[in-house]
Amino acid sequence: MVRRRLLVSRPAKSKKDKQRSSSGPLVVAGLFRTSSGIGRSARSCAEALDKFGIDYLRCDLSATFNQVDLEFLDASFELPESRWGTLILHLNAPETLAALRALRYRNRKRWRVIGYWVWELDVLPSSWEKEARHLTEIWTPTEFSANAIRRAVDIPVVVVPHFVEPPARNLDQNPFREEFPLNATIIGVFADGRSSFDRKNLLGSIGAFLSAAGTDPNCWLLVKTRNLDEHPSFKRALCEMILGHGRVRLLDGSLSEVKKWEVINACDIVLSLHRSEGFGLVLAEAMSLRKAVVATDWSGNTEFMSQSNSCPVPYELVVVMDEYCVYSLSDSSLRWADADLGYAVEILKQLIDNTAMRQEIGERARLSVGEHLDGRAYIKALRSL
Repeated sequence: MVRRRLLVSRPAKSKKDKQRSSSGPLVVAGLFRTSSGIGRSARSCAEALDKFGIDYLRCDLSATFNQVDLEFLDASFELPESRWGTLILHLNAPETLAALRALRYRNRKRWRVIGYWVWELDVLPSSWEKEARHLTEIWTPTEFSANAIRRAVDIPVVVVPHFVEPPARNLDQNPFREEFPLNATIIGVFADGRSSFDRKNLLGSIGAFLSAAGTDPNCWLLVKTRNLDEHPSFKRALCEMILGHGRVRLLDGSLSEVKKWEVINACDIVLSLHRSEGFGLVLAEAMSLRKAVVATDWSGNTEFMSQSNSCPVPYELVVVMDEYCVYSLSDSSLRWADADLGYAVEILKQLIDNTAMRQEIGERARLSVGEHLDGRAYIKALRSL
């Protein structure tokens, strides 16, 4: 018996079809039960629509891609039968076709299909270009990411920054913070192995902490990782680096949304000497919580970070080399950033010693995130045809 391949319908392309799509249902699809940045992207979009009272449906695709590590209620798994509608698909290009098939996007549908993509380098992988044919347009959170996408596709690319807002609940009563000494200054570093430990430059950030903190008994480092066991050689290097340092705590695994916010809020400083970011969600979330953020002054995070609301670290551009093959591109002209370690150490020393400085930077960070990452961009982009 020969099985017919499941075909997907064409997306709305003409202005008339896009106008018709606005009369149908609005669906946000993505990895709602996945604690990765892509999963957070879908939840962020949903939160923005909730904030502005927009009616929509959620479709969870976590099980489709075998990435269920969170509980998340009130989500369906298929699109409505309507011929017209709008779909915001929070998945990158390689997952686009599989997601549309899982959603059963067929039967002569002509929806406005929006792919929410993020990329961290100047050049998009060639394999991504053909996936754009399944989409009406592409949204992405920064101009940095948009510039790479625009050079590769011939459909509209719109910058729609993530919505970032702390939960309404009181995070000051934080059981996670209680696991550290009462007067500790906690520096947090965050990385997911599936996003490349080389890109995140986790070891560089740990090295900066060790140099800046010295033997200060009140200065602690929290190393928050995910999927560490998938990279045993890196795990060994990490463990060897922190071996014998009693003021370094390693926390690996997926966190619920509540626990994630608690962990970030437990930190006084968030450090990221990354080589590139498509956006930098943890950095923006930390800033929304009044945290002093020290991060490489290059790529997507520079669109919400500045000298006035954070501590950008100078860098030089170097050839992209990714031992973990997340960015296994053959183009030797590709560059990403190598942060100035000495500068990072000095600014960390200042922040460790000066509580008032941290608080002043953190308050400006909170105000700027509240103003610029307030979710209105989603509404504007939806209404623009």
